[in-house]
Amino acid sequence: MQYRYVIINHLRNTFPSEFSNLIKQMAVPRAHKLVEKFHVAPASHPDCRTRTTSSLPLSFLDLPLAGPIYVKRQFFYHFPHPVHHFCETKLPTLKHSLSLTLQHFFPLAGNLLCPPPPHRPFIRRAHDDTVTLTIVESEADFNHLSSNHPKSGDTDEDFVKATAVFGKDDIEGLKRWALNQWKKDDELNSPQNLSKFVVTCAFVWASLVKTRCRNDDEINDKEEYFRFAADCRDRLEYAIPETYFGNCLTLCYAILKSKDLKGEGGFLSAVKVIERAVTDMKSEPFKDAKNWRALFMKMFVLGSTLLVTGSPKFTVYETDFGFGRPTKVEMVHPFKCMSLAESGDEEGGLEVGLVCRSTEFEIFISAIEQGLEASKS
Repeated sequence: MQYRYVIINHLRNTFPSEFSNLIKQMAVPRAHKLVEKFHVAPASHPDCRTRTTSSLPLSFLDLPLAGPIYVKRQFFYHFPHPVHHFCETKLPTLKHSLSLTLQHFFPLAGNLLCPPPPHRPFIRRAHDDTVTLTIVESEADFNHLSSNHPKSGDTDEDFVKATAVFGKDDIEGLKRWALNQWKKDDELNSPQNLSKFVVTCAFVWASLVKTRCRNDDEINDKEEYFRFAADCRDRLEYAIPETYFGNCLTLCYAILKSKDLKGEGGFLSAVKVIERAVTDMKSEPFKDAKNWRALFMKMFVLGSTLLVTGSPKFTVYETDFGFGRPTKVEMVHPFKCMSLAESGDEEGGLEVGLVCRSTEFEIFISAIEQGLEASKS
């Protein structure tokens, strides 16, 4: 059964062409029709009658998020009504809400400019800048697009995007197994508890490396990097104003050799280094901030990398644009990323989005199933 649905595509001219290409690669080729295209401007403030140009320099917390990795969150809502009903009832409210949002946070309507060094990138917003809101009607299979099943892109059939769902019982089993094994290895230094973030990320990281490096016996000394961001608003020596709307994320890294992740104790090794990274972040959030750029370059030149995007703390399944609860929320991201969100079906569960080579997907799923089964023993 196919459903017609409306895609609300919020395009910003601040995004580089690489991001647009990524979105095209992950799109599913189906018949579609342009319904409307709008240029939404920030709502005018009643007390402001002058036309000004504003700029916002990027801080050292913004720069790591300015590329080269770009992601996009997609929301799927069931809307069993004709397109004209959407345009007459929902669209005016969406346009008005977007305009009000841009009034309060003008950088969204601006452009990211990158002058040559030593100058730093900044966002400039002129009085006539707008955000493009595009409404497209598609005949794609809504059930397929909003499912967890693997979906291939239209430009490269060698890759598939899929979602692995870990239930609460799965995660609790991984926690117990990791804690028990850690106590056997080093009872004095083993923690009392492990978070679901740590065990799920460690489990996926180790399973991916086992899958992707299963035939690379000659390069076991290659470094594998795992990077995630952490909110540190409540971990600084000084208070952050409640009205602060900018980034306050620190970057955390875990590093292991391929052989240590591929081996029998790969999951536990991953748990230990990620847990250590979390502990270090809590005590000294910006300890290695001056080395972020150098380490980021090393990750992509010399090693293999897995970056975490999203967070279960965002509670994305509570996002309501007037259509009720989303049927599915998904992150579009490159091969080097994994996305995290709370489960849309089970409280306490997690959804992990991944991009895999089509030839590796079944092997990866098999590694996940075997690992979960082993954690129950």
